Parts: sequence; structure tokens; C-alpha cells
Amino acid sequence: MTLDTITLPLIWALNGFLLIAYILLEYWTVVLLIAPLTWLTVTTGKSRRPWMLFSCGAALLTAIFAPPVIGVWLLLMAAGSVAALKLERFNPDLLRWRVAGGLAAYALVGLGFLAYRSLAPVLADPSGFFAQGQGYLDVIIGIAVYIFPLGFLGMLVQAIWVHPPIEGASPEDIIYRAQTRGHR
Repeated sequence: MTLDTITLPLIWALNGFLLIAYILLEYWTVVLLIAPLTWLTVTTGKSRRPWMLFSCGAALLTAIFAPPVIGVWLLLMAAGSVAALKLERFNPDLLRWRVAGGLAAYALVGLGFLAYRSLAPVLADPSGFFAQGQGYLDVIIGIAVYIFPLGFLGMLVQAIWVHPPIEGASPEDIIYRAQTRGHR
């Protein structure tokens, strides 16, 4: 038995470990995004789970293929959604529905940004049709990539603080008292 046959399995194991470490570091946003997206999907009711599953799957695929900035924003949106859903007591079903729609919409924005960046060299032809409007497209796409998540996070904050829970009463008790005008 030579030294090469002894060290070869160790080198292969080290190579595999380095590959896994590289993938985890390269796609750290995707790795961190898995936990909140899984929580959102698992805690959603059966009737709405397919919608949330589609939204979370689209967000995860977008984070994998789109530029890293999209993954960071998706991570902030998903983590903010989990926090908002844990705090929301007034109408969590509506907020969960808005979260599904917001994640799906931003996944489409991210995929559109990816498509635009992929097609930008083709569109940059000076004699082409899009040459004059490419500056405007850059501005519009930049606004969509950065402003949409801020609006989404603002919606989460609004959903938590516009309807604060009343001390000592559940939402069902409040609705019952409003319908019966306080008479039992």
C-alpha cells in the first residue's frame, strides 16, 4: 500500500467538502431563504397551500438564477413575512394571501430582470430599435428591482400596525360584539 492510495480518499473527501463550502458561500441567500419559505408553505392552510407553494417555489428559483441582489431582497421579504405573520392577530389569512402574491410578483420581477440582463447585449445594438430607449428601460427596471421590495416591506409594517390587537379580546370576540352590539 502506497501513500497515494492512503491519501486519495482523504483528498476526494476534502475536494467534496470544498465543493459544498463553495456552493454554500456562493448561494448563501438561497440557503438562508429555504427556512422562511418552508415555514410559509408548511404553516399555510390546505386550501391556500398550492398558491403559497407556487409563490415560494418561484421565489426560490428566482433566487438561484437571478443576480444576488434579487436573492437578498427575497430573503428580506420572506423573513419579514414570517415575522409579520407571527405578530399579526387581526387577519392573518389576508396577510398570508398578500405575502403569497408579493413573493410571486417579485419573483416575476427578478426573472424579468434576469431576462433583461441576458438580452441587454442584443438590445444594445446601436442600429437596433431599442437603442434609444435602453436608458429608460434601465431606470424602470432599477426602480422595479429596488422599490418593489421596499413597498412590500412597508405593506407588512402597515398590516401589523394598522389593526393592533385590543387587550383582552380576540378578533372573534370583537366581531361578535360588533354584530350583537354587546348583547349576549
